[in-house]
Amino acid sequence: MKKKLAILAAMMMAATMFASCGDSSSSSKANETTTAPAESAADTNSDAETTTAPEESKPEETTAEETEAAKVTLPEPVELPENAYGIAGISFQVRDSWEHRNAVGELLLNESSNKSFAATCNDVYITGNGDYEVSIEGWWCGFDEALLGWVGLDTTIPVVVTDGVATFKDYPDAKITLTEYQQDGKTFDLTGSEVGMEDNGTDNHGGTVKVVNSWAGEQIDQRGIDEYQCLTWQSEDPVVIKFTVSGLPTDKAADEDVSIKLESPEGELETAE
Repeated sequence: MKKKLAILAAMMMAATMFASCGDSSSSSKANETTTAPAESAADTNSDAETTTAPEESKPEETTAEETEAAKVTLPEPVELPENAYGIAGISFQVRDSWEHRNAVGELLLNESSNKSFAATCNDVYITGNGDYEVSIEGWWCGFDEALLGWVGLDTTIPVVVTDGVATFKDYPDAKITLTEYQQDGKTFDLTGSEVGMEDNGTDNHGGTVKVVNSWAGEQIDQRGIDEYQCLTWQSEDPVVIKFTVSGLPTDKAADEDVSIKLESPEGELETAE
C-alpha cells in the first residue's frame, strides 16, 4: 500500500513539473509574439530617420560671361541705300529726369546714357520728295505730367547754319514741312506751320525740326499747338510725326518701303574699355 502511495505521489509531482514547463514555454512564445511588432516599429522609425529630405533648389548663379552677354551694345549705323539722302526719326528729351533720344539711329537712354529703355523706333529712309511718317512706340518715362523739353523730327542729312538759318548743306532748296503730330492719343494738325531747322549737334550735323520745344517760347504758336497741350507727356501711346519733304532732286516712289525699325532694348549699356 505504501508503495502504491509513493508511486502515485511521484506521478503527481511529475505532472506538476510538466505543466509548469508548458506554461513557461507558452509565456515565452507569447512574449516573442508581442515584442515582434515593437521591433517592426523600431525598424520603421529607423527607416524614417534615414530618409533624407529633398535639397532646396538654389537660384542659378549668373556667370561673368552671361552678365557680359546681357549688356546692351549700341546699334551699328544704318547703311543707306543708293537712292537715299539720309534717315529721319523722332528725337526727344524729357525735362528734369532727362531721359532722351538725342538723334535718329540712337537708343532711348537715361540721363547718364548708361542704360537703355525698351521701345520701338520707327524711322524712315528719305529717298526723295514726298510724305513720310515716323514714330516711337511702347515707352513712357513713367511719371504723371512729365514735362517734355522737346520732341523733334531728326535727320542725318547734314545742314549748314548761316545767319541763324539752317539749310541742307548739299540741297539748299530742300525743305521739311510738318503736317501732323500725335501724342497721348491726341492729334494736332500742323498744316501751314512754319518751323525752321537747326543743327542737331551730332558729329554729322544733321538737321532737326522741333515740333514741341519748351525752351522755344514764341515758336509754340507757329506750330499751332497750345503750349500746355503737348509739353506734358502722360502715356505710352505712340508719339507720331508726319511730314513732307520737298526741293530734293528726285521724288520718292509711291509704293516704296522706306521703313526702318530700330528696337531699343532694356538694359545696361556695354562700356568701352
